[in-house]
Amino acid sequence: QGGGRRGEGWLQASREITATILAGATSEEALQLVCAQVVELLGANRCTAMLPIRGDVFTVVAIAGVGPDLQDFVGSEHRYAETPSAPARGSR
Repeated sequence: QGGGRRGEGWLQASREITATILAGATSEEALQLVCAQVVELLGANRCTAMLPIRGDVFTVVAIAGVGPDLQDFVGSEHRYAETPSAPARGSR
């Protein structure tokens, strides 16, 4: 039963996000809504959306976020000397 309600929550979130995008929301507004939905549906304490920026050093910018103490984090750039690699399948 709980999985069914959770699935309904994700479907409702998807509809709300789609409607927001179709209504002309900016990418930042849409990603802010995605973060809010993730926090609500997963019971997380925060969510941040990061987007890559082109350049010679791997850089991402925090484009949206929901949670405590994120007001100074959103909009900030983070540079890395090396491009982070994805963990191997099956590893944690």
